[in-house]
Amino acid sequence: MSRQILLAKFERKRKQMVFLCLTFVGVVSVLVFSSYLGVVSAQQSIIEAEAVRVAKVVTEQAIAARAVYARNVVDKLSREGVPVTHSYESTLGAAPIPAQFLRLMAHEVNEKNWGLYKYRSISKWNINPSSGLSDDFQRWAFAELEKQQLSLTGMNSKFVPVWRIDDINGERVLRFLTADPAVSSGCVSCHNAFEQRADVMTRRVEIGIEPGKSFKLGELMGAIEAYVPLGRVESIASQNSRSSLNKAIAISFLGLFLVGGISIATFNREKLAEQRAKIDTMTGLLNRTGFLDEGSFALEVCSQTGQRAHLLYLDLNGFKAVNDTHGHEAGDAVLQEVGRRLRDSTRNSDLVARLGGDEFCILMVGSNTIDIDAVMSKIRDAVRIPITYGGVILQVGTSIGHAAFPDHSNDLAKLMKLADTAMYQDKQRNKKIPVAE
Repeated sequence: MSRQILLAKFERKRKQMVFLCLTFVGVVSVLVFSSYLGVVSAQQSIIEAEAVRVAKVVTEQAIAARAVYARNVVDKLSREGVPVTHSYESTLGAAPIPAQFLRLMAHEVNEKNWGLYKYRSISKWNINPSSGLSDDFQRWAFAELEKQQLSLTGMNSKFVPVWRIDDINGERVLRFLTADPAVSSGCVSCHNAFEQRADVMTRRVEIGIEPGKSFKLGELMGAIEAYVPLGRVESIASQNSRSSLNKAIAISFLGLFLVGGISIATFNREKLAEQRAKIDTMTGLLNRTGFLDEGSFALEVCSQTGQRAHLLYLDLNGFKAVNDTHGHEAGDAVLQEVGRRLRDSTRNSDLVARLGGDEFCILMVGSNTIDIDAVMSKIRDAVRIPITYGGVILQVGTSIGHAAFPDHSNDLAKLMKLADTAMYQDKQRNKKIPVAE
């Protein structure tokens, strides 16, 4: 959240012309960026939906090709006495079983589709050692299909494909798994016979699967996995989005110059007066008035946009000793340095204020992803670094209280009170004095 947005409240009250200018900027900026985010989100959804559609078509075609081969080719070869076996390569005059035919077809297709997608057959009950479940996605997705199996009955029952977007080597990839159930009695007989082989039963035991599986028609036998990289399409979409955003920003700035040209002088004069009234002359931070004004408006914006905020209330430990021992000039130097460190330890968008004396307040708006404990630790470390003044080493610490918007309250004054109470408890802990209930 920018200071320009916060100052829009002042401009709205001070000058109608300036208010219109800033309203124009704010509205256009929101429209531009929300439109941009909407376009990006829509593009992402379309890309993912199209990737799922491609994966569905690819896997369904693969299963259809395998089924055609099984029903039209294998059955004919079997009737004519031609052996169809998994060891066809070493058997004269033999043809591959349907699962091997599918692997051969997948290899050929994967080599010649310019990297647009890949697919392969896998199974928990694999015949080929290379077709087992080899990674987290395959194990998760196959288990999901097994759960569906429990509620399906009959040959007409339909499995629902399982998919998710994974990040692989820095690229987003759609991984899609669709069931490949037993569709013919020949497949069932072949696989059931294979499951009774001693070497297969040993393999099943070694990987923790109960041996002796007996398949039925319509039952989950294997699956087809499709792998669709999204990076190439996303890169093109991102370039188009940035181009549209740049054009919209250019139009917005042109409008800003046209609307704001006649009010810029008045804006600068009154903004300067307002800022002077809101700034602490000792540290250059916001004073209590400025913090209450801009902080309240910031929370209004957070409430409207659904953002969170964190408020920190700080009090210096050992500051009185600095004043008493080294004088108020040394104390002023400590306050100025602490103010500078607080600015350096926070984001440009955060509101940092000196409320008076050695009390400071920080409001971090739009902080949905902030690790507040890490921020507080960073501030403590920054404040306790020794300060050199007039050849003397000065050192103070800080007690910090925290309150969150909207978790603890929607009101800035209430948040400050809660954080002040938490700060006092922290100070008591720092002094190793029990806090009264």
